[in-house]
Amino acid sequence: MASQSYVTAPPEYFTHFRRGGSGFQGALQGIYPAWLIEAKERYFSWAQSLFITNMLASAGLLNGKRMFDVAIIGSGLPFLEHELGKDKITAVSIDPNLNLTNIVDKEFSLQKPVISDTTILPLPDKSVSVAASHNYLQKAPSLEAAKRTVMEMLRVATDYAVVQVTPGDYALFRGDMTHRLALTTQQWNNLIEDAIKKYAADDWHISEIHTVKVADAIPVGRPPVFVLENGNHAETKKYLSGLRWSTRVALVAEEETTLANMISASRPPLAYFAIHGLEGMLSSLAIGGVMALDALDGMVARRLGPSRWGAHVDRISDHAVEVIAYFSLGFPIIGTIAAARNAAVDGALLKGVVDEKETNRRSILSRGGYGIAKTATFMAAPLSHFTGEALAYASTAFSLYRALDLKKALHKIPIAKHL
Repeated sequence: MASQSYVTAPPEYFTHFRRGGSGFQGALQGIYPAWLIEAKERYFSWAQSLFITNMLASAGLLNGKRMFDVAIIGSGLPFLEHELGKDKITAVSIDPNLNLTNIVDKEFSLQKPVISDTTILPLPDKSVSVAASHNYLQKAPSLEAAKRTVMEMLRVATDYAVVQVTPGDYALFRGDMTHRLALTTQQWNNLIEDAIKKYAADDWHISEIHTVKVADAIPVGRPPVFVLENGNHAETKKYLSGLRWSTRVALVAEEETTLANMISASRPPLAYFAIHGLEGMLSSLAIGGVMALDALDGMVARRLGPSRWGAHVDRISDHAVEVIAYFSLGFPIIGTIAAARNAAVDGALLKGVVDEKETNRRSILSRGGYGIAKTATFMAAPLSHFTGEALAYASTAFSLYRALDLKKALHKIPIAKHL
């Protein structure tokens, strides 16, 4: 498709619409096959649907009390309404650049959008829980039109507004010929703040400027997402039972993909390599490094913030390292004892029938002493099997004592009540 102005071109969520552009980005747009464009748009629509679903679930808004759960303002993500609908989240798409031919042509989109000026949305006040606009406002004809669109989003939404923009200082801004407003991230922040002040109703404010990060720590350069909140929503117990299993798993996986958890998860394979891939002193030092990661992941979690299941990921990874090490270093009996003990402890803590805080397990003497004993065992074994075996029995006795310490904290609180 030849390059077109935004006014006459089909919205960019029509999967065979090519944005045009110039330079390297423009050249790529010209050679991308249609299936690749569609795959990309499906992925980003799915990812954003998870973001919105998590927002609704965290605030306890998956109750269907509004006319719609979500209003999608302007063209942006092609299959967002479709993805939300898979979890019975109702959405309406509003776009000024559609015509009846576009709507009935199923080749273009799975959405059933409404043709309307986004500065005057055809929705009653407070008729949706979330109003969302993705990669649209920088295509508005003027600053005033962009500001009016934000104000309209605040009018129709009860709880949240999500605004993703491509700032003018973003590397790929000029790669899309439909972009008009070349505002920096700070200028967009000022425009949205001004829109909130002019709306002058309710308690709207910018609660977060979200940027996509790998492992919740490493930015990947995606455009910012401004999250506007009406009041303050205390996070509730997430109500996920009405969602698909795939969505529930994806939400938990996304929440748990943190740098601390990635460090924890790396320890078992690293321990296996340290023992089987190295010998003698090198193996001993490598195992010591793996054990030191147990302290590092805790420091990272405290610095960046722990995830909901981070403590379980840390503990289970630690237990996996133990079992791998005992069997690999030639202590199968101790490895079997450790596996049984770890299964009992992990099962009790995952089911919520014990509370570690009511024991001495997390004290410096108990946790720190056990960590030193294990590290000494695994570092000594590659150098001296006899010394390693003696230390292994001592550390196993220590681990059994720590397991028995959980008995004092027995109670019955099924983990399902915490979900």
